[in-house]
Amino acid sequence: MTQEVAGLAPELKGAKKGQGQAPILSASERFTAYAVEAFEVPGGREENWRFTPLRRLRGLHTDTVAFDGHATVEVEGVEAETVGRDDPRLGEGGVPADRVAAAAWSAFREATVVTLDGTPAPVTVTVTGPGEGAAAASHLQLRTTPFAEATVVLEQRGSGTLADNLEVVLAEGSRLTLFVTEEWADDAVHVGAHHFALGRDATLRTTTIALGGDLVRVDFPDPTVVAYGIIARDRSEAIYTVASIGTSDVTLPGRVRFPGLDPERRYRARPVLVGRPPSGLDPPPWWGAITTEFEPSGERRALGWGLPEDGGPGLVLSGAALASAGLMAAGMHPEHAILYRVEALD
Repeated sequence: MTQEVAGLAPELKGAKKGQGQAPILSASERFTAYAVEAFEVPGGREENWRFTPLRRLRGLHTDTVAFDGHATVEVEGVEAETVGRDDPRLGEGGVPADRVAAAAWSAFREATVVTLDGTPAPVTVTVTGPGEGAAAASHLQLRTTPFAEATVVLEQRGSGTLADNLEVVLAEGSRLTLFVTEEWADDAVHVGAHHFALGRDATLRTTTIALGGDLVRVDFPDPTVVAYGIIARDRSEAIYTVASIGTSDVTLPGRVRFPGLDPERRYRARPVLVGRPPSGLDPPPWWGAITTEFEPSGERRALGWGLPEDGGPGLVLSGAALASAGLMAAGMHPEHAILYRVEALD
C-alpha cells in the first residue's frame, strides 16, 4: 500500500502518490511562482527532488536560511549593470519553478544585468560564493541585442552556501554560446535555477561543466562542426568536444586541432567512449580497431567500438603538433558529438 504524501505544486501531486507516475509532459507545464509560500517544503519523494540529497542543502529548501551573506559578481569584456529588484527587465527570462529558486528570487537585494551587443571576444562572468559559514542569494541576467553573437563563460567558485537564478534573454536573431563551469570549494553548497527566453530565430548553445581549467574554442574549417575544449590549469590533461550541428557540403570531415596545450610536452589523444557510437560514425584510422559493416545503401555502420574503455592506445604527439596539425576527425551524422581526452605523458 502506497502512502499518499501531501504536496503543493499541482503538477507534482500525481507523482507523490506513487513512484511510477510521470508528473508533467513538458517543462512548460511546471508550476511557477515568485513567492516562497507557493511551494511546500520538499520531502524528497517529489519527482524533481527525488535525486537530490536534501540533508546536504543546509536548509536552502526550508525557511531556516537567513541569506545574510553576499556573493560577488565580476564581469570582464563588457560593461555590466547593478540594478535593484524593481528593474522591469528582471523576470523576462522566466519564473521560479521550485522552492529554492523562489527563495533566491525573494532574497536577492541587487541583480547583475549583462547586455551583449556582439562583442567578438568571450565575456567572462565570475560568481564567487559568500565564504565559509555564510549563505547568500544572487541574481544574474544575460541578455542580447537583436542579431548579436556572443560567447559567455560563467565561472562559479568560492565557499559558502548560495542559491541563485540565472536568466538568459535572447533578442531576435541573436546567438549565444554559454559555458558554465563549476569550480566550487569542497565546503560549498550551490543550488541554481536557469531560465531561458528566446526571441524569434534566436540560438542558444549551453554547456555546464563540473571541472576546473581553461576554456578554448577550436576553429574548424567546416561551419557545420563546432569544437570546444576544457584544459587543466597545469596543462596536464584536457577534454575536447567535437559536435556536428548540420549536414556538411564536403565528404571528408577534415582535421581537428587541439589548442591550449603545452607545446613542449608529449600528449596521448584518444576518443572517450560514452555509450553507443554516434549515428553515422566513420572513425579515422588513428582510433585503432573499429568493427564496422556497410548497409545495403552503402552507408558505413559501426557495430562496436572494438576499443577498451579507456579509449585504446590513441596517438602520441607533442602539444605543438596537436595545436597546429591536429588529427583526422571522425565523421558522424548531425546532432551527434564525440569527446576526446588528451593526457600529458611527461
